[in-house]
Amino acid sequence: MKLEKGFYVDENNNRWDSDKYTKEQAEQKSKSLNNCSHCSNCYNCSGCSDCSYCSYCSYCSDCSHCSDCSHCSDCSDCSHCSDCSNCSNCSHCSQCSDCSHCSDCSNCSGCSDCSGCSNCSNCSGCSGCYNCSDCSCCSNCSCCSGCSNCSGCSDCSDFKDNPMRYTGTNIGSRKSQTTTYWNKEKTLVVCGCWKGSLEEFEKRVIEIHGDNQYGKEYEHYIKTVKTKFEKVK
Repeated sequence: MKLEKGFYVDENNNRWDSDKYTKEQAEQKSKSLNNCSHCSNCYNCSGCSDCSYCSYCSYCSDCSHCSDCSHCSDCSDCSHCSDCSNCSNCSHCSQCSDCSHCSDCSNCSGCSDCSGCSNCSNCSGCSGCYNCSDCSCCSNCSCCSGCSNCSGCSDCSDFKDNPMRYTGTNIGSRKSQTTTYWNKEKTLVVCGCWKGSLEEFEKRVIEIHGDNQYGKEYEHYIKTVKTKFEKVK
């Protein structure tokens, strides 16, 4: 334990304010930490700030470098968390497990057993998701892509057989994705709240956008979909 710029610093760069703690107190608190580094004024990994490689944390705030926080709760701005459980109000999570309490997981990826997520990617066992990708066992999904074993999906509900689907990039005035579903029976284009056949969609694009920038973006999307139709005939 050494004194640097008003802080007692241990070998893992955890630090304690020398105005608040004696050297002996800092040493005791250092012994209580579990594989932590770069923590400030922490004890038992509780109430940590700017933590790295923590476990058994709770009530963290501004943990911009956390990893493996398996017991976190009420986290805020945990931009590099992984393998978390029992978190809430997280953003930018990765590889989470059993995140049943999360909300506002706007940039999650690789999660499992999520509930009520928004803009998830590569989720498994999701329910009530929006803009999911590669979902399994989804329910009431919107704008899904590459799903398997879906149940109750609103967009696919009118198809007797599981349709093919293609989701484009973020285009148009809304800068969001457009998805086309098709099988031998029919086609269905979902663009925001609008739904209709590919022919109806093509007419609507011409009526609303003509040959402006957005019209050209949708025209390119429609040509791509038609090409995919030809490949699966």
